[in-house]
Amino acid sequence: MSKQLEFNIKWYPWYLALTDAMAWLPIFFLYFSQFLSLKEVILLESVYYFSVVLLEVPSGYFSDKIGRKPTLLISTIGFCVSYLLFLTGYSLAVLAVAQVLLAFGMSFRSGTETSFHFESLKALGRESEYGDREAKVGRYSQYAGGMAALFGGLAGYYSLALGYLLSFVTAFCALMLVVQFTEPAGSKEESKAAPFFQQLKNCVHYLNKKPLGSLFLFTWFLFVMIHVPYEFYQPYLKQLEVNFDGITFNAAVASGILYALTRFVSGWAAGKSIQWRDKLGMRWLLLSAFALEVLVIGVMSLVLHPLIIAIFLFRSLPSGMTRAPIVAVVSPVLSSAERATYFSIQSLSCRLGFALLLIFFSFLPVSEEVHNWPDLSMILQSAAGLGVLFFVLLFVVLWKQFPVEKG
Repeated sequence: MSKQLEFNIKWYPWYLALTDAMAWLPIFFLYFSQFLSLKEVILLESVYYFSVVLLEVPSGYFSDKIGRKPTLLISTIGFCVSYLLFLTGYSLAVLAVAQVLLAFGMSFRSGTETSFHFESLKALGRESEYGDREAKVGRYSQYAGGMAALFGGLAGYYSLALGYLLSFVTAFCALMLVVQFTEPAGSKEESKAAPFFQQLKNCVHYLNKKPLGSLFLFTWFLFVMIHVPYEFYQPYLKQLEVNFDGITFNAAVASGILYALTRFVSGWAAGKSIQWRDKLGMRWLLLSAFALEVLVIGVMSLVLHPLIIAIFLFRSLPSGMTRAPIVAVVSPVLSSAERATYFSIQSLSCRLGFALLLIFFSFLPVSEEVHNWPDLSMILQSAAGLGVLFFVLLFVVLWKQFPVEKG
């Protein structure tokens, strides 16, 4: 069994890197815009987020009840089938089905992957390595995502659909790895998952434990803010292509290069995150990360200029610098029988929050024209204003939760 668990630990970084190698990320908005209006693209994105919301908690409960390996199998199969649908369907209905299957991939992976990693280490008596290993795994995952984005963007110069083809290849390779994984014994050491609603109640009770409640809130706010530039930097680049005739510029290629660079920056930050936590303390690490994200959105919302591209490099840095420090605090506190469900509840709340924000954006007085700077600026300014309010609340909460600045 120990040899099989060592296989889990050895190949887990590769699994995560392959599933994170989503070559479609820098071109999806551009790809959808070939067939749909701006409002339809926003609504299509909300289909994905609401689907994840519906699947998050059931998938986490399934993981705690049935096992980590079966859950990861469903996830990778969902990724593979969704990419094939994106490649073959151009109508709103078909793309919506593909979004739902993509949500299966994301939600069944969410929480289960880190639980699988922690429990494989715990079964070998190596759980003390978890924080540092998560930081390293996060770095490699970001690098893999960056390389995939680079190839996806370059391939988009010839055909935007190639991003989904490349993603299918990496997802299929991940599926081959998951088939060989072994269910970690740690998931069976503690009691099995409780009945569904009791399980939810047990997980919600964790929020009363310091500092889990404040970290849950921070994760929610940061997720919503990070996904604003994620969703809208592609149309921003398209605005540059349309409005700056004096420069040679292709939005798909620029998006791929830029997205790759953001992932590299985030990967570097992930590798340094534990050191930064020890130096700054959790309070200042979290607050500085959030302030940086709001700044990125604010600058995007006010200025349309090629030089602003440089600030996009910091879009994913807050995620990289906070993920490992947060899971290193949260994961050991959670029961093995409730760990995936808890992370799924957290992910559900995050995606529901952003889905509601997308719905709000769809009701703003925007035109039917996809590439319209005043509309895009209005959306981003609304998000930046919301981010300032979130920061004020986080400042109060984190000041109370982390009064002593120690890592």
